Amino acid sequence: MKKLIITVIALIALVSFSACKQMPESENNMQGSSSENSVSYHNDNDTLITNSENEQEPSTIYMVDSMFQSFDAAQLEEIADLIITAGFDGTTSTFTVDENAGIYRSDYAYTQQFVAPTVTIKGNAPETVNIRRTGGINKEGIPVISNDPELVSGKSYLLYLEENEPAFSDDEQSFTILEFFEIKSDGTLDTKDRDADDAAAVISLYNEHKS
Repeated sequence: MKKLIITVIALIALVSFSACKQMPESENNMQGSSSENSVSYHNDNDTLITNSENEQEPSTIYMVDSMFQSFDAAQLEEIADLIITAGFDGTTSTFTVDENAGIYRSDYAYTQQFVAPTVTIKGNAPETVNIRRTGGINKEGIPVISNDPELVSGKSYLLYLEENEPAFSDDEQSFTILEFFEIKSDGTLDTKDRDADDAAAVISLYNEHKS
C-alpha cells in the first residue's frame, strides 16, 4: 500500500514539473503574438508604422502635422492673397512631385480641391480656384494623412487663401487655406470658436461683400 501511495505522489510531481516547464514557452509565444500586432511610432512627427498581419491594411501610414496657425480677423485680411466666397462640389485630384520641390515632398501626396468663386473680396480669382492640402495616396500607394483644413462637398465657404509657390516651372496656380468659415443654409456665417470681436469683424467683411 505504501509503495502505491509513493508511486502516485511521484507521478503527480512529475506531471506538475512538466506543466511548469512548458508555461514560460507559452507565455513567450503570447508575447510574440502581441508584438506582431503592435503599433510603433517614429519620433520624426510625421510617420506612423503599423505592423499588421491583415494584408488588406496598409503597413505604413504617413501622419503629417501641418502646424496650422491661427490668425485674427485683421491679420487674415492682410495676409491672404485671395479672399472669396465659393461652393465646393467635391471635385478633387491628386498632386505629387517626382523630387522634393519647395514645400512639396516626393514621398507625400497632395489633394487638390477645386472651388468656383461666387464673390471675390480680395485679389484676382480665377474661374476655378485650386486649393491644395497635404493628404491622399502617394506614388507607392501609401496613405498620407494630415490636419490641413479640408472642405466638405456640397458646402459653401468664406475662404482666406494664400498662394503657393509653384512646384515646377509649368505648375498651375494653387492656394493653401489660411482660414475658412462655412456659410450656413440661411446665408449666415459660422464663425466657429472665434471670440465676439473677431467674429464680428469677419461677419462684417462677409456681409459687406456678399451677393
